[in-house]
Amino acid sequence: MIIYSIKLILILVFNIGVNIYYINSECKCCCGNSKSGGTGSGGGKSNSNVIEFNKDNNKINIDLKNLKLSSNNIQEGIVNASFTNRTTYCELDEANYNSFKTDIEITFKNPPAENTFILFAVKTASGKYYLGYCNNGNSVENKGLFEDIVTNVEVKMLYTEDGLTNIGSIFRKNINLENIVFTKNFKTNNVTDMNFMFSQCSSLKELNLSNFNTNNVTYMSSMFEGCSSLKELNLSNFNTNNVTNMSYMFYECSSLKELNLSNFNTNNVTDMRYMFFGCTALKKKNIITKDNKTLQNFENT
Repeated sequence: MIIYSIKLILILVFNIGVNIYYINSECKCCCGNSKSGGTGSGGGKSNSNVIEFNKDNNKINIDLKNLKLSSNNIQEGIVNASFTNRTTYCELDEANYNSFKTDIEITFKNPPAENTFILFAVKTASGKYYLGYCNNGNSVENKGLFEDIVTNVEVKMLYTEDGLTNIGSIFRKNINLENIVFTKNFKTNNVTDMNFMFSQCSSLKELNLSNFNTNNVTYMSSMFEGCSSLKELNLSNFNTNNVTNMSYMFYECSSLKELNLSNFNTNNVTDMRYMFFGCTALKKKNIITKDNKTLQNFENT
């Protein structure tokens, strides 16, 4: 009895001290917290630990080589059929979905050669959770990664490499998307095109773009066009020194009451047509800006 009690104490102490756990290659949540291997959903040990969560250091390490995602896991119309050929998904549970926080550090083993891949997580209307991976950004079929997806409730953009230059239309026409979370690992350093990025996301109620780097962006046309549920938008961190096109940027943002554009530089902008057209709730006094060019455009629409 004494020996058993000592063993039990050792087990408890060991488990309390180790805060690393894994998801196995079938992408099911595992309950184990051993550094040598986690326990899979079937109760056995996983031989290929592909997602390692370290709660102590707020880090996640993902082995992309062993992450065998299958588009066959797509159910309930998460995406149109035309998108399953370029994006793969696997199912998560709520706890693992919530482990992907905005400030978490994400690293990879065996990343692909191309530096435009995107990693994201999706919460669906039915309460299911998925991890998604696309190894060629949004360049396939000349459409955005999430264009025309109509059943998502929330998307977490977890990671992208610096090679990504075009994220235009990435969420276009996602009419039921209510929230988009961008982690610090979603890099926009080299992005030049944000045209139509959130266009027609009519259910989007809030948007935090404080981590965005827009130093190299040239195109912002129709970026928030038709975001009719947005009531405020803080873009004070945006560097628009290189932007040439802002036409239709806030077109039909009919619920927008406040707009912080205090860092906008419009010196190089040549097209501002219909920039605020249909912003019926927005008043001139509630637009914060440092130049008159933007306000003059507001008065003319």
